Amino acid sequence: MGGQGEMTEGYPGSAAGTANSTGKDGKSTYLVHETLTSVEHNKRIDEWATSNEAVGCDGPGWSVKKATLHGGRQEGVDLITVDNGVLTFTVVPTRGMSIRDVIANTSKGSLPLGWKSPVRENVHPMHVELNDRGGLGWLTGFNEWLVRCGVAHSGHPTTDGRDGHLLTLHGRIGNIPASEVEVIVESAPPHRIRVRGRVDECMFKFCDFELWTEVWTIPGSSKLHIRDTILNRSDYEREYQIIYHTNFGPGSEQSPLLEGGANFFAPVDVVAPFDKRATTEIDEWQTFRAPTRDYGETVYCVTTHADWSGRSCVALVNSKADKGVALKYKKDTLPYFTLWKNTDTLKEGYVTGLEPGTSFCYPKAVERAANRVPKLQPGAEASFELDWSVLMDKASIEAVIQEIEDIQDDKEVRENRTETFYAKWKRYDPRIPEEEEDEVNDEHEDVASPRSAFWRRTISSTDDLKRSVTEGKDMKFEGEGRNKSKIRAQFNRLISGGSAKSGDNIDSQQAHPSARATTE
Repeated sequence: MGGQGEMTEGYPGSAAGTANSTGKDGKSTYLVHETLTSVEHNKRIDEWATSNEAVGCDGPGWSVKKATLHGGRQEGVDLITVDNGVLTFTVVPTRGMSIRDVIANTSKGSLPLGWKSPVRENVHPMHVELNDRGGLGWLTGFNEWLVRCGVAHSGHPTTDGRDGHLLTLHGRIGNIPASEVEVIVESAPPHRIRVRGRVDECMFKFCDFELWTEVWTIPGSSKLHIRDTILNRSDYEREYQIIYHTNFGPGSEQSPLLEGGANFFAPVDVVAPFDKRATTEIDEWQTFRAPTRDYGETVYCVTTHADWSGRSCVALVNSKADKGVALKYKKDTLPYFTLWKNTDTLKEGYVTGLEPGTSFCYPKAVERAANRVPKLQPGAEASFELDWSVLMDKASIEAVIQEIEDIQDDKEVRENRTETFYAKWKRYDPRIPEEEEDEVNDEHEDVASPRSAFWRRTISSTDDLKRSVTEGKDMKFEGEGRNKSKIRAQFNRLISGGSAKSGDNIDSQQAHPSARATTE
């Protein structure tokens, strides 16, 4: 892998311009290869643009534009906007190569995938004090469609194992400007468009990580692909965490996405409430409420099954089952999935997060105790792949639901309806006062026990039920299981209009955000 300042295929360095690389046949590999930012070469381009017409490229139209923002807290923030003819998305190199917006062009008009945060500007990291409010300062700039959490740490803020070092909410990587940024358009059809950058998270005595990010798409496609690699440049083994905090909002008036009655689909292995609040809504954990005053948030910890290639697939589908999004990711590198439901009012941020990661969002000390914090040896690297698809119609949604069904098949679903999932590791949470630890340890049973109330098996037949009683197994039968047949039942309820509670306290006075606001 190319280190800092090296120029290798896929990692920017000294080269810039267009069509500056050749293949074995002597022809140019790239239609465009432009370095927009380079610390190594003291380079930064403020304004730049290219398109299929500018380089004489046949096929679907596309364009890429670089701009620098001015005014307020977004002074000096760089944006790279890619339009592939179907999708328009904006990468923010100044904010760790986050993706600010994704907008799909549908037959009913535009469908924005992101959300409306009270944080309206693209806030420069210099205005984000991560230590603010006990480590919650990350929220000062939080408004992206996708922001990476990590990489030295992620999750809820607290000290690390009582050593006094504050680990702030979701780490630092989303507030570190990229050191190298380039745009590539490949000369060979289908002319893949790639935006790539290097973000360094390093601190004397603590860490030295190099994160190479790449988001790419194909002209005329409704898909967005992410390929990232973390390199440990240190001489020591280092822990790392990364969560892909991807956030979806209400869409548009013509093409709604997150709304009352929308559904989350997944080939579930384990699902558990993140905290006591989430236990109260476990029966509706896969459905969403309309904007609801004083809702707060609910969070669920999920692990999914994977297909023969090791990839899992999840989907968010609106109440009419005619618009949605699907995510495919490699489960071996991103084994844990967090579903964040923040169905507050539109003005306060009506949003849900679909978040695959190396860990859940508990404090790092809890994740470490649960063996959910991986390590990188000196010079080692870890790579991650995520593929997002915008589902434009009922047929594409039906195809994804079928794929999720096929992955689930008859595999077991283990559903926790209590706080037991967290309880086993609660003693390691630095937020818990020491005098409460004995009480915590005595209060909960060991979830590893085969007879623990943590596990709830999906029983698929009367014979299974009889056999479980005969063998004396401790099983619970509250609600419905969600194996292959249950996924189909969930989808059928959705398309018949009877899928979800809409909430008890709907904020029905607010207009849809598309009626009054534009993206800053």
